[in-house]
Order: sequence, then structure tokens, then C-alpha cells
Amino acid sequence: MREKFDLLQIKLILFFLVAFIVLTFVPSDAFAKTATVTDGNSRLISGGVEITPRHVEFNNDGTKMFIVGGTLDFVYEYTLTTGFDISTATYAGNSEAFNLHKGNNNAKGDGQPRGIHFNTDGTKMFVIGNNEDEINQYTLSPGFDVSTSTTYPVRQDITATVGTSPQGIEFNTDGTKMFVTHHSGTNSLHEFTLTTGFDIS
Repeated sequence: MREKFDLLQIKLILFFLVAFIVLTFVPSDAFAKTATVTDGNSRLISGGVEITPRHVEFNNDGTKMFIVGGTLDFVYEYTLTTGFDISTATYAGNSEAFNLHKGNNNAKGDGQPRGIHFNTDGTKMFVIGNNEDEINQYTLSPGFDVSTSTTYPVRQDITATVGTSPQGIEFNTDGTKMFVTHHSGTNSLHEFTLTTGFDIS
């Protein structure tokens, strides 16, 4: 009987010792299931009278940021002195902004640009729009310099496969898979296979 009592005492002592260690040395939020998110930096979107920014994209090291505008249909470029820190962003100027109607067939382009994506080295820029329900593929040289595109884009009408109002575009790492979202009709995510990476033709 004495042995059982001693064992119970040892268990109680160990329990209170572990509880003391946890309450004293482990941070109170160590087992939290939710994260506290603080409001970060915000930037005013420059460039003419753009009032409907649609999408944001960065170059590989985050020193360039691109905003698609849905009012003037331009891609605006920003320079960040610290990668992915938008508090260090400065507008590259209207001379660096890219007119999404430039070089399009019949100077038409897509009047409602939405998503944007670049290939790995930034020499190809893809913009999806829901006015013509198409993807436009632009060539850039050098990469990630949107002001350098002078060629007619490769255009891919996706109305038959995706439907109207496509919104977002994304690729896998080597560009052999493309993903498109749209919010009209079935509200679906569509997956395309590209036989040549980052070539929508």
C-alpha cells in the first residue's frame, strides 16, 4: 500500500513539474491554431488615372513589381530597392508602362485585362482578359521589361474551352501546364497542357 502511495506522489510531482515548465518557458501562443496578421505597407497605384488595379506580379527576386490596370488597360512597372518590400517601391514612369492594346490585331486587344504571368526569365508575358475572352502572349527583350514588347502577341481565344469572363492565369514551373479561372457559368478552374512550355500556341 505504501508503494502505491509513493508512486502516486511521484506521478503528481512529475505532473506539476511538467506543468510548471510548460507555463513558464513555453510561449503562450506556441500552440495557437491561428496567426495574427498585421496590416502591412500599402501603396497608391500610380500611372495616369488608373482606378481599377486587377492583378500584381513580381520578377524572380522581387525587385520589380507589375500591376495590371483595368481602366486604362496598361501594365504598370515599379522598382523595389528591397525585393518584395512594397514600402520601397517607386513607379518606373509612364514611359515604362505597357499599353495592352499595342501590337494587337486590329489594335483591339482586350479591353478588360485581368491576370498576368511571366515565364521563368521574363521574356514572355501572358495577360488574360474577359472582354475578348483570350490570352495574349507578349515577347519581352530583355526579360521583365514590359516597355520593350513591340511584336504582335500570340493570341489564344479560350471562349470555347473556358467560357466567358476568365480572370486568373498561372503556370507550373516549366510552363507545360497552364491554369485558368473564370467566374461566369460554372466558376471553374481549367487545366491546359502545353506541348512546348510557355507557348500558348
